[in-house]
Amino acid sequence: MSGEPAPGATTRPSRFRLALGLGASSAAGALVGVLLVLRALPAASSPDTLALTAQLPVPSAPDLPVVTEVAPFSSPTSVTVPAVPATAETAATAATAPPPPPAPSPPPTQASPAFAAAAPGAGAYAFEQRNPDGSPARWDPCTPIHYVVNLSAAPPGAAADVAGAIARVAAATGLTFVADGSSTEIPSKARPSEEPARYGHRWAPLLIAWTHTGATDFIATDGALGEGGATWVAKVGGPEVYVTGQIAIDADTTRALPDGFGTGTTIGLLLLHELGHTVGLAHVSDPAEVMYPTLKPRKVAAYGPGDLAGLAALGRGAGCDPSPPPA
Repeated sequence: MSGEPAPGATTRPSRFRLALGLGASSAAGALVGVLLVLRALPAASSPDTLALTAQLPVPSAPDLPVVTEVAPFSSPTSVTVPAVPATAETAATAATAPPPPPAPSPPPTQASPAFAAAAPGAGAYAFEQRNPDGSPARWDPCTPIHYVVNLSAAPPGAAADVAGAIARVAAATGLTFVADGSSTEIPSKARPSEEPARYGHRWAPLLIAWTHTGATDFIATDGALGEGGATWVAKVGGPEVYVTGQIAIDADTTRALPDGFGTGTTIGLLLLHELGHTVGLAHVSDPAEVMYPTLKPRKVAAYGPGDLAGLAALGRGAGCDPSPPPA
């Protein structure tokens, strides 16, 4: 199979499965992940049920709940880590006495390996994958991310929605995205990280495609809206760097979602969530954030303060993070 990494590098896919509640991630190997599937929900549900709050435009459509299947790993799937307040300096004990040195600040609270807290007041965010030193796995901000789209099964507004979502992620991260045009490729679990016959000698571009239910093994046929993820490589002892990925949207199960980034539960909002996963964000427990596990209707589809803080940590402000070249 083509797509072998450079000598001394390892590669591993990270895949996130999304449904209309919205998406969670599924683990591959040692990667953190969770699955979300939606099925019919009775009208009277328990307050503890994580249920879909979106109002679809079809009046007779039933409410949909979320059922989770958690892949085995040691950390919780989502968490909101409170910000650690700064310690005030100790005041002088008397006007005539020399002031004592400031009280030492306590060591910062260490979040679990898969999660991090935003700055005070910035909301919650989380990372899908961390390096041994605690830094998040991310794309190299100094290398453009090339992407292709397959819109053969997409609704009329899909091209504008993809461009709009990409622009919002780029603005939040400082990452550079380069549109390489259209492709006939269909997402696949077996997609290699290199496809020289199709794309030349480079890492395969990020693929964003609409497909029909059952047309690919990348999306289950149980009502899921889509699935997406990224593949990282790392030199021995080096950081994990994402080099390619794919997002698949099920054209059949998303037919009732309106396009754009306006009021309600939209394709634009779904793409923001999917792209958030693809650049490295995981779920959080704050419903104000786009990375909340349930796709909630909004006045405007836009990242929340925690989403933006996490995206900034994954972006250009953290410096370059070069990946090994393809073989």
